[in-house]
Amino acid sequence: MRLLIIEEEMYLSNEIAMNFSEIGYDCIEKKNLNAKTAKFDVAILSINFPKPDIENFIKTHHDKPVILLTPQSKIDKAVEFLELGADTFTDKPVHMKLLIIKVQFYVKYYNRKFNLQLKDDTIKFIFREPVSYLTTHNLPVQINSNSTIKSDYVAFDIAKKQNKIIVPINIKKGDRPYRLRGFDFENFIPYITGMTSLPPSTKDYYMKYLSQYPVIINRSGKCHEHEGFDCIKIKTPTKEFLPRDILSIDEYIQFVVEKFQDQVSDVVLAKYLKIDRKTLWNKRQKLGLKR
Repeated sequence: MRLLIIEEEMYLSNEIAMNFSEIGYDCIEKKNLNAKTAKFDVAILSINFPKPDIENFIKTHHDKPVILLTPQSKIDKAVEFLELGADTFTDKPVHMKLLIIKVQFYVKYYNRKFNLQLKDDTIKFIFREPVSYLTTHNLPVQINSNSTIKSDYVAFDIAKKQNKIIVPINIKKGDRPYRLRGFDFENFIPYITGMTSLPPSTKDYYMKYLSQYPVIINRSGKCHEHEGFDCIKIKTPTKEFLPRDILSIDEYIQFVVEKFQDQVSDVVLAKYLKIDRKTLWNKRQKLGLKR
């Protein structure tokens, strides 16, 4: 984790760098904002610099945590910078343990934010081709398609139109169905999967049980009629099924790298791809992914 420290007081800058180095941070010290800014993951910035320079730094690095250092006499000025996008500030003289806690908190926050954005963009990429279906169905409903991705698209679309969140549930839990008593149906919709591999008698039992709840069921093959269920049929030619539903590992890596390489370092990319940096470098060479 690379920490950029921009502080005009050399003693304070060195003290911050020493404390953060001891807990594993790679520290980069700068005495002013005019120097060329190195790549970093989080910044600690003194507000004793010209206001336009600080504003420009905050706006330029809006995707990175920025923690301000401010004397008590300039807290109002620090608040103005918070309104522009800085994350938080800490008073001078600096309480080092508090500063460390704040940096660690915002690093975790931005990592989670990045992870959520990655998942959201991945879902949008997977669902980039809309699926046509009749939208007049009431829950509970079963979706029948030989394409998992198209079934998922319809389920997410139904939930979106009802302003609710999909909760995927694998119905196969031993020999008993998933119990939905007490489920928060006001805000969530259960999306039931795992029916295909069950014996016919067990499927019928589960369908009867689930018919009393506002659920969405993913069932492949023919659209079996069950009392209380609407049925959405999605026809997908076999030749279009596998290529569109499955991304190769290289395709997924290429998507992630091209989407986020200007926002985060290769260390962070490798972490979220669950590969080491050498493997990521080799993939870059193979796929022609240059920065």
